Amino acid sequence: WSSDVCSSDLTKHKQFESITQMLNNRYLLIGCELTAGNLGVAALGCSLVRWLHDSQPSCKISVQNTGRVDSCEIETADGTPRVPCVPLHYGRSLRARSGTRRVEMLHTCGRMAPAPVRSWAFACNPAIEAVTKADVVIDVSAGDSFTELYGAQRFEPQCGIKETVLGLGRPLVLAPQTIGPFRTTAGRERAKRILEQCALVATRDVFGL
Repeated sequence: WSSDVCSSDLTKHKQFESITQMLNNRYLLIGCELTAGNLGVAALGCSLVRWLHDSQPSCKISVQNTGRVDSCEIETADGTPRVPCVPLHYGRSLRARSGTRRVEMLHTCGRMAPAPVRSWAFACNPAIEAVTKADVVIDVSAGDSFTELYGAQRFEPQCGIKETVLGLGRPLVLAPQTIGPFRTTAGRERAKRILEQCALVATRDVFGL
């Protein structure tokens, strides 16, 4: 993986270009809710949506949301497209329909089921349908939350949702963000496993990793 990319250089990075060369790419953006109470996080999501739409007008974009919002409008160079919001959140209860535990369970069972049954089961759950249909999943991690700095309550969800995406076999790109610090041996090892499986890792600057 690469960690030598700053925010302004992500669009020019050859590895990112090779990942996104497919026509009509489907992108799922996570860790940057457009309706977040934190306006900085929402701004990161809006800027990423705007850049993807302006650079690839034919691409399809959806954004993770933990609330009940179905879509958001984002102003771009050629209009104000409505971006679908996907209900997806970290959760270890199978009761949570959009929780990562249920998504993982459906994916595991789906691999053993006939294709028509699998398609039906996935279509009934917007979370797993969005992840499995995405060509690339881009994770912003709220800009600075992939760290143990804020405690286990924030670090666990950050790791869990990334591990779910990777477990479903989707290419995961970490958009420019700060990474770490990881204060425990277990935390460092877990973060290392995730980073090594990512298609691309970008940091905000040379001190961001």
